[in-house]
Amino acid sequence: MFPRWTPFNRLGHLWQWILDDHRQVLPASPMGKSLPERFVLWVDGVGGYLACLSDEITLGQATPETTVDIPILADLSGKHATLRRQGEHYLIEPAGKVFLNGTKVEEPVLLADNDLLTLGDDVELRFQMPHPLSATACLNFTNHYRTEPRSDAILLISQSLILGPGNHNHVVCRQWPENIVLFHEKNRLYCRSRQAVELDGQPLKSTTPIQCGQQISLDGCAISLEEV
Repeated sequence: MFPRWTPFNRLGHLWQWILDDHRQVLPASPMGKSLPERFVLWVDGVGGYLACLSDEITLGQATPETTVDIPILADLSGKHATLRRQGEHYLIEPAGKVFLNGTKVEEPVLLADNDLLTLGDDVELRFQMPHPLSATACLNFTNHYRTEPRSDAILLISQSLILGPGNHNHVVCRQWPENIVLFHEKNRLYCRSRQAVELDGQPLKSTTPIQCGQQISLDGCAISLEEV
């Protein structure tokens, strides 16, 4: 039994229509190789984000031999904690010293939007689920610590990732004219927007998978994927 429970339904009718429309045109066996479980998402003029696609994410100290998904440049255990996504919910399982909103965590516990996680003595991460129609979550450092490779924040990508000018987006891009939605399906990533989008200078269809090393652009704004 988990100590906390935060029920919510994050898929509205409009969002379900967008997803259904995308699936209707998605090829049964899309071309292109699968994405790696982790990559860095670079957003021009905004920052770099360590994106994780797995439902189970490990956090720990960044060392040359580390195998954790989120290596942090700090005095932590090699594998300090595990984050697990279960449907629309996330839980944290401690291996080292972990605090949730100031209370020490001794067993797996469910997270709620805006919870503050403290790993070790002082590594602080704010857990957020900003978009009401997506189960993708963000981890934002509240102090000077960073990941290796360096990133401004961590994205725990579920089915969709929304980038654009709205405050509720996973990545807020103030100067963008329109949102871009990235879909994660069958270990591949696709893009959709109400405006024309280009991939490496060519028109991008919502049925074309995006690979690491490619660049997506929308009216002068650009994002790129870099394999870790």
